[in-house]
Amino acid sequence: SSMRTRLEACVSGPRSILDAEHEIKRLSPDEQLNDLHVLVADDEPRIREEMFKLLSQVGCRVTMCEDGSSAISSVESLQKSKQKLDLVVTDIKLPDLNGYEVFTGARGCFPEVPVILMTGFGYDPSHSIVRASQEGVSAVLFKPFRTAQLLEAIKSAITSPVIASPED
Repeated sequence: SSMRTRLEACVSGPRSILDAEHEIKRLSPDEQLNDLHVLVADDEPRIREEMFKLLSQVGCRVTMCEDGSSAISSVESLQKSKQKLDLVVTDIKLPDLNGYEVFTGARGCFPEVPVILMTGFGYDPSHSIVRASQEGVSAVLFKPFRTAQLLEAIKSAITSPVIASPED
């Protein structure tokens, strides 16, 4: 039955952006987001693909990572090559690291970079949200989210001043 399929889909965790297919066709470059360099870390291939298409469509440059360690090494190589990183969007649950570890790794290289955490509703065993919130995470997106929610979170993240973690 369709009810059962829907329930199973919910339980396994959202694997896509709700209205991505529709929105990808309609989105056009957005001057506020143009040439923004965004790094996205998610282990779900479909979410990576949709995020890539949506963000490219509004004018962002996107670096895609499928796990936390590749996200952190990408961030480190951007810093080494003196490139800019404007935003990090990471899932909390990655095969190797959690969202908090990606958050701190990114902030270690780019102290001012805004970070958005994504999670399936209610999932946060590593307390990434609480820990990152105390250190100035920009937003938390609960999956499944809509394209508009993603773009709103990004705009608000890049326009709000980031609270850099206090020096120890």
